[in-house]
Formats: sequence, structure tokens, C-alpha cells
Amino acid sequence: MPSRQLFFTFNGGISAYSNKTGDIHVTKVMPRLQGIINWVPTQKFALRASYLMQTGTPSLSQLMDYGQFVNMYKYQEGNPDLKPITTQWASLRLTFWRKLMLYADYQFTNTGVFNIYSAASMTTEDSGKMFYYAAGKYQNGKSNALSISLNFQQDLSRYFSLYLDGKITHNYASYENYSNKVWTPSASLFLSYNLEKQDVNVALSYSVDGSGYVTPQTYQRVVTDDIMLGVQKNLLNKKLTLALSYFLPVHITKGDWKYRMHSPNMIQTGWGNEQFRKNNMLEFTAIFRFSTGKQVRKVTLQTENANVGSQF
Repeated sequence: MPSRQLFFTFNGGISAYSNKTGDIHVTKVMPRLQGIINWVPTQKFALRASYLMQTGTPSLSQLMDYGQFVNMYKYQEGNPDLKPITTQWASLRLTFWRKLMLYADYQFTNTGVFNIYSAASMTTEDSGKMFYYAAGKYQNGKSNALSISLNFQQDLSRYFSLYLDGKITHNYASYENYSNKVWTPSASLFLSYNLEKQDVNVALSYSVDGSGYVTPQTYQRVVTDDIMLGVQKNLLNKKLTLALSYFLPVHITKGDWKYRMHSPNMIQTGWGNEQFRKNNMLEFTAIFRFSTGKQVRKVTLQTENANVGSQF
């Protein structure tokens, strides 16, 4: 029936935010909204869309009205004028034939909190010389994140099965004239061979692991990959699982880790390689499952009219 194929869920609420620093007292009422739509017109297709808006408060360290030197070149202070952090999420899920799933998620805020560095100077008391340093202060800025994912699984035959999961993510952050963005991929591809009688599973997999992080003044990104050949055996009525994995020294991505931080009076860079830590690595895993309790064979309930027996 059409009424059973379409479902709506909506929620709403408010929360209060109060901050008092010295003679400054700020109170804000923050809304929270959520909506979910599920549509299943046929057994071969399903749709789920959701939206969420909620507001959070900056931490006490970010709201402090004083500062201090964290080292001889960095000065850090809070900002009692920070606005509440209002974040909005939107997501879409599509399912086809119960095998292929497509995802899209988007998150954005115009009042995110970032530590912004600027150039500062002071005259030292002992020598009277000018001393330059980087002054950090928390500010409200913009940020958004978009991710698109795909998930697919299929039995190729009685023994072979295929599993694919992939995602591409974009992150962006900005404050005034500063901005950074980063794209990162991640994926997993499994081809498994299963012997039911012997309770043995052999798998060949390729995975890409990407991560990225940006603020208006910083950028960080690393993408690594690995190829793994593994075998798994269940024993003692599946209470004991033994698994052995071997990671091949073959790669497609470079595995470079990069970091940079650009601001007036301070520039930091970092780099490295995360690719070869698993080369020729053997990994052995043993899992034993404990279970206790008594099994109930038969329960008989006495009623006025009849005896009702339930078999478990």
C-alpha cells in the first residue's frame, strides 16, 4: 500500500546558551531540527533522506578572555565574543536491488571555531629590542565537508563473492582571506573464496586509506594503500577462529604525508612517508568465543481452555 511505502519523521527543540565574562553577559536560544524521509516503492529500490541542524557552544578554553605564551614564539588567547557553532547536515541514501548502495553526505557551518594566527611584536624589557612572535586567537569561520560513497556486494558463484566500498571526501575551511581545501579517497575491494564444508575462507583485498584535515591556515593529507592475501579457518563449531594475513610489498599510491601551516610570522611544513610500514608483514589472529547458559527445550503454558506448547 502507498501509505506503507513512504515514512516521515520530524523533530524539533531548543537549547539555551549563556556566557558571562566580566561585564559581558551573552544569552542565546539555539534551535535543533531534524527530518527523515524513507521511501520504499519497490523491493528493488529504497531512498532515505535526512536533515539535521543543531547548535553547540565553544569550549571554555576557546572563550577565555586572557592569553599566555605557549612557547617563546607562540602566544595563545581566547575570544569571549565567539558565536555558537551552528552546524547543518544533509544526507541521501539510495539502495538498488539490495546490493548496490549510493551515499551522499554534506555538512556545513558558518560559525565554526578556528585558531587563527597573526603577526605580533613587543619590546623586551631587558634589551629593549623588538621581539616578533605569532599570536593565536580563536575566531568564527566557515567550513564544509562533502562525501560521496558507493557500496556493492555480489555472489559471483557458489564459492566466490565480491565486495566493493569506496568514498571520496572534500573538506574546505575559510576565514577572511585564508582558506584551504583537500580531496581524499578511500576504498576497499575484496574477492573471497569460501569452502563451506571445510569452513575456510580465502580472500584477496586491495584497500586505499586516505585522510585529510584543513583549517583556514593549515593543510594535512595522506593517502596509503595495501594489498593483502588472507586465509581464515573456523574450529570447534565456530567458537575458535584462526586468521593469517600477508601484506604484499606492492603499492599504487606514493603514501606521502604532507602538512603545511601558513600565517603571518609563522610558516610550518612537514612531510613523510607512511607507505612501507606493512610491507611483507604477517598478521596472525586467534579469536575464541565463550558462551554460557542453559538451553530451553520445551515450555508448556497452562490456560483455562487448553495447553499451549512452544518448541525452542
